[in-house]
Amino acid sequence: MEPHHDFISTGTGRPPDPIQLPTVMQPDGTIVIGTAYPTQATHAAPPPPLMFPTQLQPTGPTLGRVLRYCLTESDCGLIRANRTARGMGGNSVRPGQTFPAIVVSVNDNLGSLNLQVALDGPDLLWVTSAHRDEAARAAQSPGTWRWPPIS
Repeated sequence: MEPHHDFISTGTGRPPDPIQLPTVMQPDGTIVIGTAYPTQATHAAPPPPLMFPTQLQPTGPTLGRVLRYCLTESDCGLIRANRTARGMGGNSVRPGQTFPAIVVSVNDNLGSLNLQVALDGPDLLWVTSAHRDEAARAAQSPGTWRWPPIS
């Protein structure tokens, strides 16, 4: 038994005559050999190029974006003092450690950001006027932010 197909009526009660298509290689490398009916598009526009994560570079920090912030000696002292005063735990912190940070304010006129840094414990660190680390070295400068690596 042949499969049932719904056809646009041609007024004859039968499907239109098929048009034989040449062999076509798709953009993904697959080869298609088949037939199409006159009511179908035989020349579709090519699909748009795929966007891979390496091509999606951020244009600039915006509210809610997640960045990486590098702790300073002063930040570490403040974190320890707050944890002690509140009787909170949390894993130890040291200058140069990086933590995820959420952008809470973009200071366009200063070129800096205010961040809420998520620490490895029950607390957050509020950082004001953090600047982007522009250095092209592996180690991030304390007190600066960077985009997280794309993996």
